[in-house]
Amino acid sequence: MDALYSPRFLLRSLFVSRILFGLLLPLALTATFTGCAQGVERLQSAATDRVQSTLGALFLRQFTTGIDTLIGGLAREGGYLDNPLVRILLPPPLGLTLDVARDLHRDPKGLLLETVINRAAENAIPAAGPVLKSVLANMTPEQRQAIITGDPHAATALLKETAADAVRQALLPTITESLEAEAAMEMYGELLERQESVLAVIDESQALQDAVSQDALPDYVAQRATDGLFILLAEREAALRDSLSQLDRGRPQP
Repeated sequence: MDALYSPRFLLRSLFVSRILFGLLLPLALTATFTGCAQGVERLQSAATDRVQSTLGALFLRQFTTGIDTLIGGLAREGGYLDNPLVRILLPPPLGLTLDVARDLHRDPKGLLLETVINRAAENAIPAAGPVLKSVLANMTPEQRQAIITGDPHAATALLKETAADAVRQALLPTITESLEAEAAMEMYGELLERQESVLAVIDESQALQDAVSQDALPDYVAQRATDGLFILLAEREAALRDSLSQLDRGRPQP
């Protein structure tokens, strides 16, 4: 028993302890630092996820609100007519040749008809809002994630794919009513007759493919009004994403 407390034994034990301490300390420190680093990475990842989730929710909220703003602008007088990006031109075959287009823009009746069809679109476009917002409100989680993380026009592409025909159908009754009130179909028929000699030289296959009949004028206007809406919506979406991206780049990094 006394041997356990002899100076030689104590010195040997102390020596062994120092060796073990020297071996274990780096391992303990490495484990501690590794655990801390992993913890920091997890915190950074969680913070990034929260920021992205917040920005995604903000994007959807502002994009949805922006639909009302955009449609309100199109519904004002001149919303279509005064905007070169979305102005609805006279339908083919009247627009198939430059000579016809020039004649029509010198013709008061041609100018009047172009004004009437754009006014019809302006009157009808408010009906598009509920259709688009219903699609956004009823998205699947997969669709929601796809448009949040998608390209600059992902939300517009989804709406165009799923709701373009419904928008056109929603606009059609008001457009038809507006055109009938202004006798636009009759006016269009008269212009076709007056330009018949020029239109006769147009390639027959092109005329048959592109021509809009007198009775189809409301459908033509509804389709062009829908196309114009999505053109402006895509622009607005890209600008919104750019704004939120700048906000994300400007935040303090964890």
